[in-house]
Formats: sequence, C-alpha cells, structure tokens
Amino acid sequence: MKEKTIQRHMNIPHPSIQALNQKLADLMIISESDSITEFESLILDRSATALAQNILRALYVEERRKTEEEQIYRHLPDLESALKSNGCVVLLSKTDQLDEKDSDITHLKIFFCSIFQSQGFFLLSTIRKNQLISILLNKRKSEDWKSRIEAGIHQAIEFAVTAYDYFNYF
Repeated sequence: MKEKTIQRHMNIPHPSIQALNQKLADLMIISESDSITEFESLILDRSATALAQNILRALYVEERRKTEEEQIYRHLPDLESALKSNGCVVLLSKTDQLDEKDSDITHLKIFFCSIFQSQGFFLLSTIRKNQLISILLNKRKSEDWKSRIEAGIHQAIEFAVTAYDYFNYF
C-alpha cells in the first residue's frame, strides 16, 4: 500500500464531537474522490453522535460514583456516631441472581452484618451487577484485622453451606 499525502483539494468532512458545549475531537473521513457519498456522510454524523453520547455516559457514571462516595462520607457519622475507623476492607460476594428487593438478600445482609459486627467491623453493603459489595470498617485495633476478616468469611461460608444443604433437603 502506497502512502499518500492529503492534498488541499481533497474533500475532508470533519464533524466535531461535542459534549457539554465543549469540542472534544474531530472525526474525519479522508476521501480520495472529490466528494464523499451521502451514506458516508450519514455514517460520519452518526458516529460523531454515538461517540459524544458514549463520552456523556462515561462522565455521568463517574459523576454518579463521586456523588455516592460523597454521600457515604457525609452520612457515615450519622450511621454510627462513635465510629473511629482503623482501616477498611471491601468484600465482594458474587452470585448468579441478586435482587436488592429480594428478601433472601436482606437476610444475607443482616447475617453478614451480624457476623462482621461480632468480629469488630461496621458493615455497609450494596448490590451491584450480581455482587454483594460489603465495606467493612475496622473498629478495633489494626494488628489483627486480617485474622478477624478470615474468621468472619469462614463463618459466612459455613452458614452458606449449611443453608444450601438445608434448602436442598426439602
């Protein structure tokens, strides 16, 4: 394939990709012929629109994540006023079907809370994409946090196996 330079007389349409009244990029089709077809022009415009929407979606998701983090930070003292954290651990529990409204999930959250409170952690949890996300804030000394997390995980696994065997018995 021979390298070619862009000639001044070549037709190079270049719609801008804009989001939030800012020009982020230009999208181009370089045509060796005098003009591009109507189909190519349509593809170019649709591509620019799709890219702008994708950028907006990414900005929205990032802003939403920041807002959620700020809300957690602001409301944490309200949840437990005497909370003095000595670090935290994030625990991800994946399952095939999780629904925030499902009573089994509510029971699971209560159970996790009970286990990890007994191990000296304050628990915050949420459901995202088939995962139970648990944030465990350490309320005790930081030297033995790992062994307490492991003990809590072992208790949770034992409970899950026992509950699974119990419900499959019937």
